[in-house]
Amino acid sequence: MKKKLSLLTVFLVVCMIFSVITTGCGSNSSTKDTDAKYDGISAISIGTATSGGVYYVLGAGLAELFQRELSINVTAEESAGSLANAAHLDAGEMEIAIMTAEASESAVSGTGNFDKPINIKAMAILHPGVFQMITLKDSDIYTLMDMKGKKVSVGPPGSGANNTNDEILSALGLSYRDGSFCIPEYLSPTETLEAFQNGVLDGCLIATGLPASWVMELEIKRPVRLLSFTDEELKKVTDAIPFYKPFIIEGGTYKTQEEDVVTVAGWNLLNVNGDLPEDLVYDLTKALYENLDDVHEIHSAAEIISPDYIKDINIEIHPGAERYFREKGFELP
Repeated sequence: MKKKLSLLTVFLVVCMIFSVITTGCGSNSSTKDTDAKYDGISAISIGTATSGGVYYVLGAGLAELFQRELSINVTAEESAGSLANAAHLDAGEMEIAIMTAEASESAVSGTGNFDKPINIKAMAILHPGVFQMITLKDSDIYTLMDMKGKKVSVGPPGSGANNTNDEILSALGLSYRDGSFCIPEYLSPTETLEAFQNGVLDGCLIATGLPASWVMELEIKRPVRLLSFTDEELKKVTDAIPFYKPFIIEGGTYKTQEEDVVTVAGWNLLNVNGDLPEDLVYDLTKALYENLDDVHEIHSAAEIISPDYIKDINIEIHPGAERYFREKGFELP
């Protein structure tokens, strides 16, 4: 009996060793195949923005999707937003990043906040960033001009939100840089929420997806008021910034916002380093557009993502993405 048990034990040990060896070989083979296919790239990162905002939530969800579909390591990285993401892409510190359309065009043309052209290309078009002018319902702020002299959150330095605020206010002949319009508070969405809750903030200007989760959290205890542009303000903004189009935030988008709000919105892009291998970008693009049901579940702002809007991409499309779009017959810019 002891002999039989001994032989059985030896047999089981041999089987376990063989299993480990073959599994390891299979894993190494898979990694080598991926490395060979994507020119040695087996891990990539996605630039988003500060935690608590739509960029971060969407980026984290896309990272999970891409990792599942391509069998490579994909990480969502918190960042300062669009402008910082462009610099990270250009330096090769990130492979993919979410950016506003206007920041994307400035980056590739080397204008505005960029002193030289940045090597990025578009992979996909995402959701519109909706410009939202937010205050508390019990405040005495009813229009944008009522924010004059008030403490207003304008987004972290170097963020897409901060850049958008600069451009929109500039179109209206306003500026917070010199303190002539409002007292700027350079806060992230999470910090803005805390400041409102603590009663040390009067308003917020931010372009982001709808609905913003931090606003929904805020209004649980502090009802909010969203402000509308006047007809004159709307015309000035849309004339000065072609990327932005009139947009209606429907009443009920936030629980304590009953009426429709007139504002503007502009697209967000998913950009890549211009030197990424064509096959990698092709597979990433395919993974996104062939799993739209999963993409739409990431955040309510992502529900609009569709190939119908590819024609609105405003910078050069990466060859890998373009190849996929042409194969599918999608309308290009």
